Amino acid sequence: MTTRALTTRASSLSTIAAAGMFCVLGPAVQADSKLYDNGADGFPTSKYDSFSQSSASIATVTEDFTLTTAATLDRVVFAELTLNLNGSEAPIPATIKWSIGTSPFGTNIDSGTLTLTSTANRTSGPFHDFSETLSLPNLPMSAGKYYLTLGSATDTLSSPTLPHNNDYWSATSGASGDGEAKFLSTITGITTISTLTNEPSFQVYGAAGPSGGGGGGGRGTGVPEPLMLWLLLGGLLSLAWLGYRPTRSA
Repeated sequence: MTTRALTTRASSLSTIAAAGMFCVLGPAVQADSKLYDNGADGFPTSKYDSFSQSSASIATVTEDFTLTTAATLDRVVFAELTLNLNGSEAPIPATIKWSIGTSPFGTNIDSGTLTLTSTANRTSGPFHDFSETLSLPNLPMSAGKYYLTLGSATDTLSSPTLPHNNDYWSATSGASGDGEAKFLSTITGITTISTLTNEPSFQVYGAAGPSGGGGGGGRGTGVPEPLMLWLLLGGLLSLAWLGYRPTRSA
């Protein structure tokens, strides 16, 4: 075989290998999109539910959401209402405990404490409306029903009459929903759980696709599709063939 023919073959195989690797890696690179929307913030007429903590109580709110397809979650954006009698729009809370599980207040998918990224929106008297971004650690999840829980928020500001108790998960407009939202309060050792009619306002973002797969069992890793495996194998074989050169006879 001539040197030119070998070069042509190598070039063709390179193209095939690159295409195969692109097909394998392509699905992993997906655009970030809104995967679930529980409703827009209804400020200032919406009701709200507390997720602050103080020395006497710990407040937590949980609400369901549904993924229609497997996906990797990277953030949640939710509406926060703060009551600040000092008049400042200081973004609070500074940190918040979060969890995602398959049951109310569940933590079997993942949980943690994070600092929020706040964007001030509107003000009405002592009430201030914020859009809060909760960055998630790229959670791969299967399609299904889950619960987002927010609670035990810490403040950067203490109100003179409501110290450490002025953060709220703002509700959607109309403040009525499917009854899945629940409020957990622990006051001096007594724990109570109430079912809420309010629908907390939040949106879930991430990349939809087969990379998801952690739902129901904590963090998981996506399982490659059979077609992807064949394409990967073909690409590797093509790359191996590129290094082959037939021995010329004397």
